[in-house]
Amino acid sequence: MKRKLRELAKEPQFIEGIYNYCDNWCERCQFTTRCLSYASTAELMKEAGDTGDELSRSLETVASVFAETKEMLLEMAEERGIDLNSPEAEAAWQDEQRRNREAREEPLFRAAEAYSFQVQAWFQSQQSDEPEADEPVALPDHYEEVSEAVEIIHWYQFFIASKLFRASDPPAYDQIGDEEMRRELEAHMAEHTSGTVKIALIGMDRSLLAWQRLQHLLPEAAPQIVTFIKSLERLRRQTELAFPHARDFIRPGFDEAVDYEM
Repeated sequence: MKRKLRELAKEPQFIEGIYNYCDNWCERCQFTTRCLSYASTAELMKEAGDTGDELSRSLETVASVFAETKEMLLEMAEERGIDLNSPEAEAAWQDEQRRNREAREEPLFRAAEAYSFQVQAWFQSQQSDEPEADEPVALPDHYEEVSEAVEIIHWYQFFIASKLFRASDPPAYDQIGDEEMRRELEAHMAEHTSGTVKIALIGMDRSLLAWQRLQHLLPEAAPQIVTFIKSLERLRRQTELAFPHARDFIRPGFDEAVDYEM
């Protein structure tokens, strides 16, 4: 399987790094044929075969991805003479754990996380009891439009917080003695962080449009919906202030001219 993945990575149609700055909503993406991550997952699913129910296959695929990735990383480290069991590697791991804890205390992440759980609680409070088996189900007015808006809100509900967490936890390069290399890595990470924040902002933009649509379709719930709109608008404004150049980041494929004829 590793050999297949390595061969797949050499295919010329894939846009380098496109999967780093997407919203992971593959079903709605026009770039799946240009995405190595999507192709790799499809290959692993194909390898797993139809061995059970959909959830079991998904879990098997995730486990396979982690196992394959771990093995390939270990091989790469060995090829480069890196000892992952050295005191330096352990110190780096401890430092990463510390930064993770600090990132969880960042105001932007905490605000995004609070929004996520508030949305979850509100939707749970809106659910009515399940109808009896023989009871006809009456669909509300504008059912499809409401469902579309709700689906968008749910998709980005936790996504925004996860991306802001990543942006709040960049790796440190203080231990690198080569100053030029350190600056290069720090510049690259700053660019990557901008891309990460940009997709978080896009998630906020799309969520806000969905909430505004829901506000129009469900006027009886408008007072509660306005609360979420204000929270997201505030979070978006604070994020743009904290990362003023994020909107300028050019995401591979999504924000540039691409030859679609493959």
